[in-house]
Amino acid sequence: MVALFDNEEVGSDSIQGAGAPTMFQAMKRIIDSLANQYIRESFIERAIRQSFLVSADMAHGVHPNFMDKHEEHHRPELHRDFVVRNDMGCGSTIGPILASGIGIRTVDCGILQLSMHREICGKEDIDIAYNHFKAFYQTFSSVDRKLNVD
Repeated sequence: MVALFDNEEVGSDSIQGAGAPTMFQAMKRIIDSLANQYIRESFIERAIRQSFLVSADMAHGVHPNFMDKHEEHHRPELHRDFVVRNDMGCGSTIGPILASGIGIRTVDCGILQLSMHREICGKEDIDIAYNHFKAFYQTFSSVDRKLNVD
């Protein structure tokens, strides 16, 4: 399932935000339509345990006036891998909201944009993100079968 959310900067808990129950209600409705009514609960729990959420929320690119807020060799610059300091926000909300709301396995990744609300990002970053997501959908099932989640 692919879920696209809106309003993340002004209200993740809005009806179309990541904090709304919409995605998990959709999962439940799909399972309800496929499962026997006496075993729905176990199906829902199993579906959540076997699911994997890839959150592709945008991240804040480094601001030239606040270079000191980032580790020297890990500044979130366009066209470059980066790691955000633990004590700095990064503009990521969707992944943590969905993961903590139901306990689904989650990886939070995405590309960064300059000044967040300017929607300026690197062209190469879009190509890289596309290739990563394509590879994920092509290979995740085989990789996931090898994982043992306790």
